[in-house]
Amino acid sequence: VFNHEDNDPVDILITMAAVDANTHQEVGIMQIVNLFDDEANFDRLRACRTAQEVLDLIDNAT
Repeated sequence: VFNHEDNDPVDILITMAAVDANTHQEVGIMQIVNLFDDEANFDRLRACRTAQEVLDLIDNAT
């Protein structure tokens, strides 16, 4: 829903691509769940300036 009073503007969008279904389901989704299990990671993610910083943050959250 666009123009949501509480959730706009959106500043974090996650997309995923995996080499196979198992990797997507067993690894990728769990990495994202673990990342956002810690509220502080939202701010850490916003502070990232490179793709590598984002990947490192995801790796460290698991």
